Amino acid sequence: MLGSLPYLRILKLGFHRECIEIYLLCNESSFRQLDVFEMADLWISYWELGKGAMPSLRRLVINNCPSLIMRPEELWCLTALQDLEVLHPSEEMAKTLQGLQMKKNG
Repeated sequence: MLGSLPYLRILKLGFHRECIEIYLLCNESSFRQLDVFEMADLWISYWELGKGAMPSLRRLVINNCPSLIMRPEELWCLTALQDLEVLHPSEEMAKTLQGLQMKKNG
């Protein structure tokens, strides 16, 4: 539902008390105008980005989302992305980011 809001430019999601598992699915028509997306202290188990999702996203902040799993190729699909900040990543996310850094430098 949030992904279909036509003028949403900044989205900040955070949760601090209970561990609620979240599945975030974004298809090609999701978040068309979103510039900034910040997630903090969330139990996102799965985040799927369909091709063409979030085409305007320039800044992504992931802070302490210990169960987050993403495929590296999905991050590469965010073509407008200029700033990625990851704080306290899960082991899986750290490996993904290391692979992206090696690919960028290699």
